[in-house]
Amino acid sequence: MNATVLCLAVLVAATGVAVGLGNLPLGRRPGLVLAVGSAAAVTGLVALVASVAAMLVPTPTWQRDGCTGCEAVLTFVGCVGVASGLGCALAAVLACAERASRRNAAARLRMRMALADPRTVRCTVGRREVHLVVGLRSGAATLRLDGRSVITVDRSLAARLSETELAAVVEHEAAHLDLWHDRVRWAVQVLTGALAWAPGMARVGGRVHLLCEAAADDRAARRIGSAAVRSALMSATAPTCAAFARRAV
Repeated sequence: MNATVLCLAVLVAATGVAVGLGNLPLGRRPGLVLAVGSAAAVTGLVALVASVAAMLVPTPTWQRDGCTGCEAVLTFVGCVGVASGLGCALAAVLACAERASRRNAAARLRMRMALADPRTVRCTVGRREVHLVVGLRSGAATLRLDGRSVITVDRSLAARLSETELAAVVEHEAAHLDLWHDRVRWAVQVLTGALAWAPGMARVGGRVHLLCEAAADDRAARRIGSAAVRSALMSATAPTCAAFARRAV
């Protein structure tokens, strides 16, 4: 009985997390929506783990004495099944975490190669150090590298932008760093990989990505100006810049 209830609880919890994160509204405060949605998802997962732990606690003697042999066997089999399921789930989480870490390692390697390129120019935009690199397909990117935050912008993109527009792009990328969006996306990659079987989980990655972009756009618009964000979108032709100003107001 406990095993059946537990399986249903896992399915309901995973589906709830998937549906909740996959349908988070963009709204006017995407950063707040992302924070609240993430906190709710973590709370739900913690509650699920606590429930699993409670079900695995041995039955007290005063309750076990009334069990028949058949019930005792079923309870044992259920506990073994639950433990096996938890082991498989843990293995899936670790495997997904390893894949996400490998992707991040590849991104860091590409960043190091770009910074080592003699054509890379270092400059200051506002109070942020920016590296103008050659051949950056995404137009602009940010990464934590060797304990420091690195913001890169493609030189061809920077050449098409005015000073204010470039400041808006840099502020957008800086927001990703300050709001820890890299950690959020890593966690989502692990979650969606481990719970890929849950209904609605396929939408979570894309939705959270949109919320991260919208939150960064929102802060860029508040600090630099919405006109600069809109203008940066109109001046840029790189695909990523379409996502950059998706939330421009």
